Amino acid sequence: MICSKPVSKDEVYCRDCARTSHGYECGYAMWSYNRITEGIVADIKYRRSLSGIEFMVSELVYRSADLIRLWNVNAVVPVPLHRKKLKQRGFNQAGIIGEHYAAKLGICYIDDVLYRIRYTMPQKLFDDTGRKNNLQGAFRVDEEKLASYGKAENVVLVDDIYTSGSTINECSMALKEAGVKKVYFVCLCIGDGY
Repeated sequence: MICSKPVSKDEVYCRDCARTSHGYECGYAMWSYNRITEGIVADIKYRRSLSGIEFMVSELVYRSADLIRLWNVNAVVPVPLHRKKLKQRGFNQAGIIGEHYAAKLGICYIDDVLYRIRYTMPQKLFDDTGRKNNLQGAFRVDEEKLASYGKAENVVLVDDIYTSGSTINECSMALKEAGVKKVYFVCLCIGDGY
């Protein structure tokens, strides 16, 4: 109901959402993060295999368009990479996904207001507590640039993987501190761990 993690048929909320409040309203993940989707995402991130992104984004739009309308989203914002990681990788996979996603939905794409201002270690190296600590204070919003886009009141963050939610939470809180009213998210994959 909130983070889109798989639950048993008797559950409404996953264990994480039942015990934790989030900085975002809710979100949608298209696939469970498993051996197959892990390979797909790794191909995109580390082997620059971008040929399947168009299909994946089309599928994500097909599955989430009703939610985007329900949430009344008026801007798509990708989760940013730190400039050091962006230089190493050469591209931001969340940015590529987000740009295609926004174009297909006809929604404003904003990739120059949310910044990762502190270099952080990869989230996969930490447990849930470590993930939260790793990202505290890592994001900043350029409020002047955000204001130049007009009313970006309901924003959807786009990322490739949602695991603990720490990244989406930190980005959401930074956007809300800058005046965004509601933050949602969409991503390709979501883990089932907590």
